[in-house]
Formats: sequence, structure tokens, C-alpha cells
Amino acid sequence: MTEDSSIQSAPIARRRVTWSILALFFLLIVGLGSWVGLRQIEQRVRENVGSSLSVMVATIHDSLRAWYRGEQQFAERMARNPEVVRATRELLAASSNSDTLLQQPAFRQLREFFATRESSSGNLGIFLISPDEMSLFSMRDVNVGQRNIIAEQKPELFRKALAGESILIPPIHSDIALDPVSGREGYQGATMFVATPVKSPDGKIMAILTVRLDPAEDFSRIFQTGRLGASGESYAVDKEGWLLSESRFDEELISIGLMREGDQSLLGVRVADPGRRLTQNKPADSDAAELPLTLMASKATRGKSGMSSEGYRDYRGELVLGALKWDPVLNIGITSEIDEAEALIVFRATRNIVATILTLTVALAFVLAVYLVKLDERKEAAERLRKEKSEVESAANAKSEFLAHMSHEIRTPLNAIIGFSQLLRRDESLSEDKRRTVRTIERSGNHLLTLINDILEMSKIEAGQLTLNLESVSLRGIAEDMRDMMGLKAQHKGLRFEMIWDDALPEFVDIDSGKFRQIVLNLLSNAVKFTESGIVRLIFSAEQDSEIGSGEFFRVEVKDSGPGISEDDQEKLFGAFYQSDAGRRQQGGTGLGLAISAKFANYLGGDLTLASELGKGSTFTLRLPLEASSNLEAQAVAAINSGEALPGLDIIGLDLAEGEDPPRILIAEDQVANRELMESLLGEVGFCLRFAENGREVVEMVDEWRPDFVWMDLMMPEMNGDEATRLIREKHGSELPIVALTASVLTVDRDALLEAGFSEILMKPLNPTEVFGAMADFLKLRYLLKTGEEGVKSANNASSFDRLVDLPDAVKEKFQGCIDLGDLDGIGACVEEIRSIDPTLADALAEPLANFAFGSIAAAMKNSE
Repeated sequence: MTEDSSIQSAPIARRRVTWSILALFFLLIVGLGSWVGLRQIEQRVRENVGSSLSVMVATIHDSLRAWYRGEQQFAERMARNPEVVRATRELLAASSNSDTLLQQPAFRQLREFFATRESSSGNLGIFLISPDEMSLFSMRDVNVGQRNIIAEQKPELFRKALAGESILIPPIHSDIALDPVSGREGYQGATMFVATPVKSPDGKIMAILTVRLDPAEDFSRIFQTGRLGASGESYAVDKEGWLLSESRFDEELISIGLMREGDQSLLGVRVADPGRRLTQNKPADSDAAELPLTLMASKATRGKSGMSSEGYRDYRGELVLGALKWDPVLNIGITSEIDEAEALIVFRATRNIVATILTLTVALAFVLAVYLVKLDERKEAAERLRKEKSEVESAANAKSEFLAHMSHEIRTPLNAIIGFSQLLRRDESLSEDKRRTVRTIERSGNHLLTLINDILEMSKIEAGQLTLNLESVSLRGIAEDMRDMMGLKAQHKGLRFEMIWDDALPEFVDIDSGKFRQIVLNLLSNAVKFTESGIVRLIFSAEQDSEIGSGEFFRVEVKDSGPGISEDDQEKLFGAFYQSDAGRRQQGGTGLGLAISAKFANYLGGDLTLASELGKGSTFTLRLPLEASSNLEAQAVAAINSGEALPGLDIIGLDLAEGEDPPRILIAEDQVANRELMESLLGEVGFCLRFAENGREVVEMVDEWRPDFVWMDLMMPEMNGDEATRLIREKHGSELPIVALTASVLTVDRDALLEAGFSEILMKPLNPTEVFGAMADFLKLRYLLKTGEEGVKSANNASSFDRLVDLPDAVKEKFQGCIDLGDLDGIGACVEEIRSIDPTLADALAEPLANFAFGSIAAAMKNSE
């Protein structure tokens, strides 16, 4: 090396060091910033989940209080009844001997009296208990003259009732066999009571009347309504840490040894922390009485309420987030929990995206550093340039290998992110912040997948990195997905689309559904794209084909009436980056779709062929081995999750006459998140909005602003929604539409709210379709709808519900009656009857009925009269 070259190399080396240090510094800053940001996002997600659980606990608490008030009122009515008071006095005067009491006329009269009266939940028995804790009366002879089990198991609550309180006796072990399911000798299950004093005419407490209830009925069912997601559970716990309601994990608890076959989880499971995840390790091997209680159960033992967003172990050993409220009146703790893994699924998907982007950013930073150094090396000798060229070529080869290797690693998380984002986006219980996060994830994932999909797939094929992922799927479900997805595009283009299905094909098959879907979707997309008029057919059929190999095969044909493909193009069409004359005229695509499809077909053990003639259309034929599935469990899952949601109509504005002002909408809501949701939903469409945080503000704004429509939350500070509505009706009459919003599904009295002046009642979480539909019904609005390739059109609230008018009168009357009564079983039977008459109408009714949106259907029924 010459002296000049040595002098020149020194600053180049220093610059390399400088750029490397800057790149490392950049990596440190980006990495640290990303870590801090992700921690903040995670904390926010945990807090939001904790808030949701607290709301769930509050909702269950309100429902329990309402249920208890009903049972308490029944017991108090019975205790005040003169016949009961008289009979109690006579039984107290008699001997406490069982035989003597059973022979008393008053005893027989009470049995006849109580036999005709039941509480709202259906009582299992009535007790009259003397102050000395003996059962004076029971609907069963075996209890009479015996010490009452309430005094034995809950003496402190018995004393409260004897002091004059009406109280709930939470679930306790029954004194008689109430559970015939277990079949085990001595197993008696659980029971619970509502107790109230029986007073003499002069106000003195003579005895205690109790109503026996089944805790596995309404009590446990109320908790079953509070299950978030696939792992969420709400349950009751007492001060000793015992489970007081039915667990949703009974089968799992039996498999891990916390319960025996035939036992109840109610009073059979202690809410204790096993210290490890029992579902993945060996079954429980310790006595639950020796284990510490879970975080929420330990709070209940101290009569405390609380919430944890940091995670703790539940009685299965699973990490969960949870909230608890202790009710001193009901003497129970109300807990709602969800597995941490499910609660953080959106955050972890976001974290994976950030990690991928960070990795690519770091790689780009180092590439940039190398590139800047290369700019300073232009004056080097020809040999240096030759070496650099060689290095660049090596880098290109490394990039190709990298892309082929990373195909699976990049596409798999992207597909998962997009799929879960689509599922979460349809979850009406998500807050607006979470919904915006999900939409951002979905848009970013789709954009990135579109850019890299074809190139990554081809690189992966060339590198030999393909893997076969066989799974049990519904073949017919895939066919119908393709029909629904591409049929709509064909319809928008003015084409006729047909699907033909061979009934000889099995319903479920074992196949790599991802690759199979990609082949069929690519063939259909090309057929619709290049066909200007006529028809596109999708044909599924079975065949016995010895050309490919032995065994059964099935055939998927995509036929179109397009321009056809010349013989010269046919020979090259399955090559990479090749496009036919029609493809070049369309100026779209990468020329990789058919090449990838053909290679996929070969990899799946079949082939992809083409038959075409210019001017007479084309037929692409995919032949694959037919492997009927025997996996029953996977078939059940596939049957439930067989479809993909099609994009619907998006409301983008109001169709107003020239010079017409947008409707003024007053939203009464004390929760900030709910106000932001309504503002985002309605503000973008063009409504004029104002907000009120309590009922008093609502009344004032109606007086001053004169809105056209009011959304009224029922539970608000200072003045509730029903009181505010009564005042508005007194001042302004009944013309102003006021729609109630409530989350209390079990306690809402629809008739009472309508009598208070509400025009309609909607349940939270809100369905956008119901929101826009209600305003369209009452204000006679028309909306501007974005309908994909058709652009923008105007539409009012007319829908498939208009077809109700064509139903037979007998069917409409029966359906109307079931809706008025809230008879869910009857409604389901009516929908199936309607399906036999009009399947389209039945499908349109399915979603609002699933969301208990009876209001919109009831309004449509009235319009059909």
C-alpha cells in the first residue's frame, strides 16, 4: 500500500467508526423510546381493562340488589300477612315437639297458604323459626321441631334477623339433599335464604320467616351474564373465601383436581392461590384450606373492595386481572376477572408490530451508515470499486436469502394481527380509544401485507421454505366465502356470478386452507378483473384422477366469459413476472399471482391447468387430493368460525336539502369515554352536537337550545335520566324524541320508562346501526352511504325489515307477541319459521336480535301493519 493510500484510508476508517457510533446511539435512543412507549401503552391497556371489570362488577351488583329486593319484598309480604301472623302465634303457643306441631290446624293452614304462593325465583321451601332457633314450620316434615340450619351455620345473621332486619343468607350447605345429580351418598349441595321477622300486631318480633332459594338458579345466572371474552368470569365469594356461585370452569376444575365428578363448584371450591398454573402443570396436590387466598378473595375476607390491573393468580393458578366489590347488605364479595393473556392480546400484537418495525429501522440505520461511508470512498482505486461491487452483490444475495427465510416469520404475525383486529373491531364493548388502536393496527397490517405479500411468497418458494399446515376446515364454508366475497365484486361490475357445488364432496376436509384460499381467490380475482360482461362460475366437484396419483381428488374450476388467452401467452402465463396482453393492458399486478398459485398447487399434491381460446373465455382448473377430515373437534370450531365478514355500507354524511340545517342532538352522558364515542360516531356524519353531564343540565339545555333529539343516560349525578325526562315532558310535551340509554339489562323496567316519557330504550354497548336507525326513524333522516366501487348514494332507514309487510298475518302476530313479551325462545322459533318463508329477512333479523335490539324490530313491525 502506498503512502497516499494509507493517508486516505485513515479518515475513511475514522468516519466508519463515527457512523457506527451514531448508528448505535440511534439504536439506543429508538430502543429506549420504544420500550418506554410500550410500557405506557401496556399500563393504559391494563387500566382500561380494570375499569371495564369495575363497571362489570357494578352492573352485576345493581342486578343482584334488584333481584334481592324482589325476594325481600315477597318474604316481607308473607311475614305481614294476617293469616301467617295468626298461625305463627298459635304454633308458638303449641309444644315445640315435631309430632305436636305437625298436628296443629295452623300448621296445615300454612302449608295450604304457602303452596299457592311463590317468589319471583321460585322458592324451595318456607321456614318459620322461633327465637330459640327451632323450626316451627317447614314445607318438609323432616325439618319441623329441629334446630334451624341458619342458626347453626350463620348465627350472626340469624341474630340480625331476630333483631328486626330483613337479610339475605348467602349460600350455605343444605340440611337436605337438593342435588340429585351427583348421586353420592351424603352429598346435599348448597342452599340460600331470605329472612325477615314476623311481628305481632303490637310490633313485637315473634319469629323469623325464611324463604329457601336455589343459588344455582337466578343468583348464579346473574353472575353468568358478567363473562368478558372467552376467559372472563364473574363470581361471588364469602368472607371465608368460598365460591358462592357456579364457576364457568367446572370441567377444568375436575381435571386439575380442585373438584370431584358430580360435585358443585358452588361452596365446593375455595378461592385460593395454588402458586402455579394448574392447567399446564400437574393437578393440585395441596389442601385448598392450607393455601393463601387470591388477591380478591383476601380483600373479601376483610370486607374490602378493590381492583388490580397488574395481574395475580386466580384459583386455577392463571394470571388474571380483576375487580371486587364487597356488599355488606348481601354479605358477599362480587368479583369479575379475565385472563391476562386475553386482556393484553391487542397490546401484544402492537408490541410485535413495533418490534418488527424497530428491527427494520435498525437495519436501515446501519445500511444508511454504510452507504454514507461508501460515498467517501469514490476516490479509491478501481480494485476498491470492484471489491465494493462484489460486496453489494453479496448483500443482494443475503437480502434474497433473508426474505425467503423471513417469509413465514413476517406473514404469520401479520395475518394474526389482521385477523384478531377484525374480530376486535366488531366487538361493541371496546372503548373508542381501543377501537382506534385496533383500526390503526388493522390498517397498518393490511398495508404492509399488501406490499410484501407477493414478493415474500415468491422468495420463500424459491428458497424452499414452504411449510404444509394441514387443518380441518369446512370446504363448503370456504366455497361460500369465495362466493360471497367475489360475488359482490362481480355484481358491482355488472357480471353474473354462479357457484356450483357437488354434493358428493365431504363437508370437512384436511387441507392447508391458507394456500388453498390464496389459489382460488387469485383465480377468481383475475376472472372478475378481466371479464367485462357475461358470467363467472366457481365449480367444486369430486373426481377420480389417475394422472396425478392414486386416491380421490376434487376439482375447483373457475370459468369466465372474458377475452380469452392466446396460445403463446398460455405457455408463459405461469412464469414469474409474466403478464398476458390483457394483463398488460390493465396495468395492474406484479405478474406473480399465477406463478405462486401453480407452485402452491404442486406443493399441495395437485396441479393447476388452463384451457382458453381467444374471444371465448378461460377455464382454470385446480385439482387437489381429497382428504376427508376425521377431527370432530376441529370441525365444530370450523363450523362456528367458517365465515369472514363482508364490508358493509359506511354512513359518511347526512342527505340534507339545500339550506337545511343539520339536526341538533343533545347527548346526556356523565362518562367521558361514552361522550367521546358518541361524538366520534355522530360528529363525523355532520350532526350538530351538545353534551350534558347530569339531568339538571339536560333540562336547562332543552329549554335554551331546543334540540331535535335527546340521547338520555339513565344513571347520572344530581338528577337521573327518568326524572329529567318527566320534567321535560311536563314543560314541552311529547313531540321531542328522547331515547334512553342503559346498561342494566336485568333491572330495566321498559314499561315504566316508556310511561316516564321515553320514546325508546336502547341497551349499552351501543350498536351504530341502532343509533343511526333510531334517529332516522324519529327524525325521518336520509344518510349518505359509501358503497365501495359504487361511490356515494343516499338512503333512509329502509332495510330488509321492509319485507316484514309480506309475511303472513299469523306469523307477524306471533312474532309481535314474542317481541312484546321478550320471549327469547319464542323469538328464535319465529325467526326459523320466517327463514323458511324469506331467508334474506331472517338473516337481517339475526344480528339485532343477537344484540337484544328489539326496539328497531318492534318499530319495523309497527310500520309493516
